Amino acid sequence: RRPTDAGRPDPAPLPLREGRGEGRQSDSEVTNGKTQGRPSPQPPPSEQGGGAKATQRPASVGRRLGDEPALPHPTRAAAAVLFRGPALVFCVAMFLAHLANAAFYSYYPIYLEDPVGFDAKWIGPISMIGVVIELPVMLGVGWMTRKLGLKGLLLMGLSLMAVRLALLGLMPTPSVAVGTQFLHGMTVVAMYVIAPIYLNTLAPDDTHGDRFRNSIQGLFAMAVFGPARIFGPIAAGALADVSMLTMFNLSAALTVVAMGMLMVGFRVRQA
Repeated sequence: RRPTDAGRPDPAPLPLREGRGEGRQSDSEVTNGKTQGRPSPQPPPSEQGGGAKATQRPASVGRRLGDEPALPHPTRAAAAVLFRGPALVFCVAMFLAHLANAAFYSYYPIYLEDPVGFDAKWIGPISMIGVVIELPVMLGVGWMTRKLGLKGLLLMGLSLMAVRLALLGLMPTPSVAVGTQFLHGMTVVAMYVIAPIYLNTLAPDDTHGDRFRNSIQGLFAMAVFGPARIFGPIAAGALADVSMLTMFNLSAALTVVAMGMLMVGFRVRQA
């Protein structure tokens, strides 16, 4: 103690304040007390009902482009359709027909010189006759399809192709060599026009149809058209080395075989 405090009584101790846990409401109690008696806020109507109703949305909400069920791998889906049933018959028959037609495209210019006997200056103009004939024939494809049907038009085109090849092999004369060019248009229809039209009929009628068409057209070109255009000239060259006339005759026979397959095992799905 300081000296000046001598003789003074000790100050009375200050009364202790009530403990926070005993005589004083906690903050949470005060907060609860303030809200007691007031109605609690209600959730929005869209959230009432709980469970599935709270999260239920219209079917169109959140739907984006591409949300529809995915098509299995387009190439596998196309292969499953292309390589079975009537479509498989069509593929095999068209492979044989393209093998036969490769003989014409590879060796017709040589054929005009020997054995037919045209001078080289005439090969180009004679070959162009067939290209000119294509134009009116292409304009009539729609009409012929309505009259004959897709299968009938295909068989007619292949039959004229077989006649053309047989005439070239049996009668190597200038008149036959030029005259058979007027059958070129129907050959093009059978070999290059019918296939895309038919393959399109195999596509499903849904949102995946375009992807399927692209895949099946590409698969047909890769598995049928491409290999035939590779191996056809090779086989034709081996035959032409023996006899060009025999090459054309065998090509005609191969076309007839393709026609027989189509007549027996091929059909077009009706729309």
